[in-house]
Amino acid sequence: MIFSKSNMLAVRVTKSDRKISALDNVHFRKDGSTIGTNGVSVIAISPVDERIKKHTVFTDAKDINVDCTVNAESVLEIIKVLGKDTKFGGVLELIDFDGEKIQLNDGRKNKTFEVCKYTREYIPYKEVFTEAYKGLREGETFTAINLQRLVVLLSCLNEICGDTTQNTILYMQITKRGDIIFRTREKRGQRIIAIVKAYDSDEGRLPELTKWEKDIFGVEEGGQSKDYSRIIYRAYEGNSDKPIKKIKRIK
Repeated sequence: MIFSKSNMLAVRVTKSDRKISALDNVHFRKDGSTIGTNGVSVIAISPVDERIKKHTVFTDAKDINVDCTVNAESVLEIIKVLGKDTKFGGVLELIDFDGEKIQLNDGRKNKTFEVCKYTREYIPYKEVFTEAYKGLREGETFTAINLQRLVVLLSCLNEICGDTTQNTILYMQITKRGDIIFRTREKRGQRIIAIVKAYDSDEGRLPELTKWEKDIFGVEEGGQSKDYSRIIYRAYEGNSDKPIKKIKRIK
């Protein structure tokens, strides 16, 4: 199945955790999308566009029948080898993953890599998206901002705060016109206020959900969210083969 470098960049949201080993992985879904989570944040990246797949060198790529979870270290190694494709419109940033091995092309020849798979149950991420979407429907606050400007500002705040414990709290408020106000303080107590202005043009209109987005959010026909209340959470410790306990979701 064809995945892209963008799909693999879900690894940036993963986390090495001895207690919950599933967090140190990227989840490759059989629909061609990927999931990454550190237990607090979660990201989902949609499948590669069919129009782009037509130009891939992997003409015999086949779909995978089941979801696969790959160790973050393996994914990071593949990303290093892929580099950045500026000559062929991103075609060389595509990979073929058959569920066991990953193939890539460096512009001259194909290269094959074995991956380290995580064979136990992955984090039940579906409910996170479903609950978030339900929250939107109950009291939606919408804004549209420039991604690069936000990244620059957040990087600046992170550098100012310089908290080695990685426990800096960032407070966020959205104004009536959609501007975002950030407030925090650095380790010596200095306060910081930052504002990201919202788009006020047509670019700021909320796009309709695609079929894939509806699936991730658990939205059925008619806009209702699916019921994942019976999902069982499993807590793992270290690299043990069995879950140490089951925690039923509280309704």
